[in-house]
Amino acid sequence: MLLTLMAAASSVTFFASAVLAAKHEHAALGGYLMATLVGLVLAACNFWLFYKAADVLARVTASSSEPRQEWAGKAFFLVFLLWVPLAAFVGDWVASAVLRFVT
Repeated sequence: MLLTLMAAASSVTFFASAVLAAKHEHAALGGYLMATLVGLVLAACNFWLFYKAADVLARVTASSSEPRQEWAGKAFFLVFLLWVPLAAFVGDWVASAVLRFVT
């Protein structure tokens, strides 16, 4: 459940920052639609990659001791906390670049 919430939070960050990029670019309706599409693609890719990374972490630490598994889980959560602001920056940057390219 926590993994799903973490993946959803970072994916929503991608989507929201992409839509806000359209606002900053003073885009018309087509720009908002393009930013929404870019945000959805980034959010879906992020969600998929998040689950894949958690799956790899689970496979790698399956044979490890319980304290090491706990440490790896905490490190994964720390990486998530560092990823969310970066996701906001990347979502805004990619959507702004696409909007400038398209218009």
